[in-house]
Amino acid sequence: MLPTKPTLRWIILSSLLLWIVSLLLPALAFNENPGKYVRVVHHSGFEMMFASIFGIFELNLAILANPLLLVGWILLGKRKFRGTFITLGFALLFALQTFQLYFTPFMEDEGGSNKSYLTHPLIGWYLWMAAIILPFAAAIHFRNLDKKNPPPPTPA
Repeated sequence: MLPTKPTLRWIILSSLLLWIVSLLLPALAFNENPGKYVRVVHHSGFEMMFASIFGIFELNLAILANPLLLVGWILLGKRKFRGTFITLGFALLFALQTFQLYFTPFMEDEGGSNKSYLTHPLIGWYLWMAAIILPFAAAIHFRNLDKKNPPPPTPA
């Protein structure tokens, strides 16, 4: 049985709520002084979202996960499960590029003199991933249901 509109709405709204909460909580922890004393700084999801706009210049495309998530919500609402699966699959791949910050420095200021490296993700990052994974898993589940239950043949 295919999902009803209220079921899809709950999935989309739950994912949206996870995304909003992920913006408000600490998302990533950085070491500001690698090689010297350890000074760990936490950045919220909002800070990382706006700072990641400049990540494109260093080929870190994690910022593209957010618009793809929006497109995935729209496609899921229209019951385009295959498109949702593909779109959110790319969103997951782009979101995993966050781990590139283990090796590529994160510029803390405009001059580039304060660089920091990712030490570990925090709760906001996990909620952001959950906001992507929830509709992605729903699209896989409903896509498989769609294949098992084809529409009845139309009378000729």
